[in-house]
Formats: sequence, structure tokens, C-alpha cells
Amino acid sequence: MYAAHASKAVAGSKPVAHQAPIVLSARLRRRPLSGKTKPEAEGDDLNTSEVNELAFVESKGFSQYPEPEYFTAVNTVAEDFRVPSKPKEENLEQLKNCWKEFSFLGVVQTPGNNKGLSRYDAGSLGGSTNVVHAGGTATTINHGMDNIKVNDTVAWYFPLAKITDGTPRCWEGRGGNPTRLRAGVMKVEPGTQLYDEARKHGAILGRAIAAASPGAQLDLILTV
Repeated sequence: MYAAHASKAVAGSKPVAHQAPIVLSARLRRRPLSGKTKPEAEGDDLNTSEVNELAFVESKGFSQYPEPEYFTAVNTVAEDFRVPSKPKEENLEQLKNCWKEFSFLGVVQTPGNNKGLSRYDAGSLGGSTNVVHAGGTATTINHGMDNIKVNDTVAWYFPLAKITDGTPRCWEGRGGNPTRLRAGVMKVEPGTQLYDEARKHGAILGRAIAAASPGAQLDLILTV
């Protein structure tokens, strides 16, 4: 199924730009996540962020001066906050714990990096600034297992392992595997517990303005 849609995710699909975007300057985080970082997750593959990735911050105690420090690599987050690649109602408590602990910052618009910086350097705790799209219309990837339709409400979650059918080629390394795990997306339907809790905890990314199969470009009106 994925092979038929993979080509949609590579460069060439024009990103949406129908509303005035809300943008901010941010820095890719270099420091551990308040004791939640897995030591084995450290490495060169975590030193960059790519266009269209979802950026997150810790809900409590994250730095926002002079710019917020964000992360995109989910494999830096403890497994207690991550769920299978297709979340279900039985994963609700785990999802709620994750949504309380972390917050969506925006969609990466210009690549970020912190290569060459030491996490212990005072004043250099993040990389050079890059642009994150925090409101309006934005383009990301349907990194999940749902076929998303126009007007579907979309929420985020942290997967426990690679999402087999939802990883586009542009996010894979030379060996065909992603260099790091990215946040997953899922549609949440009004009237369900997943929708109610996602809305309560601010985990809704926004509303889809175009259909997107797994691994394809996903255009959203972001919730701000």
C-alpha cells in the first residue's frame, strides 16, 4: 500500500500558503529532556531537524528565552510516553500522560542543527535559530496509519517504533530506515474519548484541508 503513495511525499508537492502564517524563531534542543532522554538516543542523527517535521517542547520548564528549545526526535523520549503505531482507546492513559508532559510548538520550516555545540557550553544550549511555523496553514507529512480526509481533525502522538506504512522516502536514510523516530499523527473523531482528551490536553494539530494517505503530504490549518 505504501509504495503507491511514497512518491507523493518527496520534494515537488507544493506546500500550502493560503493564510498568513504565524512563525517564530526557535533552536533545536541539545540538552537532555529533564531526565526523560534515553542515553542510547544520543548521536549525530539527533543533531538536525528537517523541513515539515513536527517540533515539540516540554510543557513545564522549557527555555523560551531568547528562543524556545524544541526537539523532533521521538526516540529521545522515554518509552513510558510512547504508544504503538496505531493508538487505540486502551492507550488513552499513556497518551494523556504524554500530552501533559509535552506540547506541540509548530512545524519546522527551515532546517535546524546543533552540530558542533556542546550541551555543556553556557549560552550554547541549542543550535542556531531556525523558523518554526506555529499557526495558519502548514504542510507536514501523514506520518501515521490513518487515511486522512478533508476536514478530519488531526492529533499527534509519540510512537514506540517505526511506523511502517507511514514513513515517507524523504525521511528515510540510505539504508531505507529513518535515522530517528518522528511524531505520529492520527485522526480523532468528535464524540470519541480520544477526541475529547486530545482537545482537553491541547494535542490537536488542526484540521486537514486536503486528503492524505499514509506517508503523503498532509496540509493542515493549525490550531493555535
